[in-house]
Amino acid sequence: MGKHENRRKHGRIDSSFDIRLEGEMTGGRVSLSGMNISMGGIYCEVPRHVQLMTKLQATLILPMPGDKEGILEAEMIVVWSDPEAEIPGCESYQIGCAFLPMAEESKEILAQYIESCSRQTAGDIVQ
Repeated sequence: MGKHENRRKHGRIDSSFDIRLEGEMTGGRVSLSGMNISMGGIYCEVPRHVQLMTKLQATLILPMPGDKEGILEAEMIVVWSDPEAEIPGCESYQIGCAFLPMAEESKEILAQYIESCSRQTAGDIVQ
């Protein structure tokens, strides 16, 4: 169990999806990949340190069944970072972000994506 597991309200799905981040830490727009996701937030790797409680604007591009994409616009807040402090020369930081309240349409896209990932994972296990 990861050190952040015990505080989670929602189960996470390991998944790869594209993210475009904007906010104070980015100095513009940064494109990266997410590593897992839940109805409560995401885990991803960023190229520089981000202070806890930093708000980020994110566009998540979620692969959906039938070669479609679900575009999810979300505001998030950084709740943990590893390493926790900026380290000179460090080029990779793992962060956990919690979604701030989002529109119902965005929640539906997220729920559909998580469900499709769960079905796919269950299918992989059965085979």
